[in-house]
Amino acid sequence: MEESYIPRSGTPLREGRPLQQLGHRLWRGSRHWREKLKLMYTTYIIQSVKNKHYYIGSTSDVNKRIFCHNADKNRSTKNKGPWKLVYSENFVDRKSAWLREKQIKNYKGGEAFRKLIKLIKQLSSGGVV
Repeated sequence: MEESYIPRSGTPLREGRPLQQLGHRLWRGSRHWREKLKLMYTTYIIQSVKNKHYYIGSTSDVNKRIFCHNADKNRSTKNKGPWKLVYSENFVDRKSAWLREKQIKNYKGGEAFRKLIKLIKQLSSGGVV
């Protein structure tokens, strides 16, 4: 017979039913599984080598995402590549990365975006800010 989990109250769960059918937290794992996996979300800026345009996005796997951009699997960047990573910021949760993406997109085309790109170029060339 299958083992059933006995909660702290001392009353066993319904015997004979696997934990996954009960929807119990032990089957689903910890609520904080992202922390255990150290899953990070990244906001990134890529630049087209072909026409020097920028694209801003967020993802949990930057390398895979850039591969998709270069493989023309994204409608917004299709036939505009190859793309290179210019800048990235890491965040603990998806919402923070998404909010930063939206903030940078609001900069795009304006003075704040040009300042950010200038700062990125200075940092990548080893210049002092």
